[in-house]
Amino acid sequence: KGNNRYERISARSGPKPIGATTEPLMSSNADGFHSASVRRGPTIFNSFFTRMADDGIDINGEYQLIRQVNGKIVICMSK
Repeated sequence: KGNNRYERISARSGPKPIGATTEPLMSSNADGFHSASVRRGPTIFNSFFTRMADDGIDINGEYQLIRQVNGKIVICMSK
């Protein structure tokens, strides 16, 4: 159903590897936070996302085509 609460989560670079002369370029090669297909999305507080190769925060769901509406009844077609 969703409606989850997340606090103090982070995606950031780790410490400089032994022998390295510069800080790490990236923290992740994917989303920092990903939420999918829930009725109500997440609430994110006091969190930090940096240096990702993809989305910092990705929230998504599916679209459906409304086929018919009869009063309070909605008939949808999913993919």
